[in-house]
Amino acid sequence: QMMYVNGLSACVSMITLIFSGDLAPALAFSAKHPAFLGDAALLSVSAVASQIFIYSQVKEFGALVFAATMNVRQVVSIIVSYIRYHNAITALQVVGLFIVFAALFYKSIMAMVESPTKQEKAPIMAPKPEAAAESEGLDAAAKKV
Repeated sequence: QMMYVNGLSACVSMITLIFSGDLAPALAFSAKHPAFLGDAALLSVSAVASQIFIYSQVKEFGALVFAATMNVRQVVSIIVSYIRYHNAITALQVVGLFIVFAALFYKSIMAMVESPTKQEKAPIMAPKPEAAAESEGLDAAAKKV
């Protein structure tokens, strides 16, 4: 599914470049700046790796763990941005960040606490184990006849 979405996106981008008349200038830019192709390839590989990570994390651990991971990523990204670019952070910004991320973490924790039990996830019309054994006995008896 991921391959089809990305392939369709590439087709839409190519069609847009063709019909807008920007395909030739884009190719000329790529030819003039060969480092661009390497950067674009690195960006594409990073995007694919990210998509694989997201799909595998959701499959293995569920959407809730993924949402918590994204919250942590956002906090770390903001802190690294402030440190890397030497931006001054005001007290109100710290309060705002704390409120927003505290609410996100609270929501994630409450969802984990209130997650349904195995019994709640069971199908309503699931056969009881005794009924399944009886039906197997009836099926075997019917085959003998």
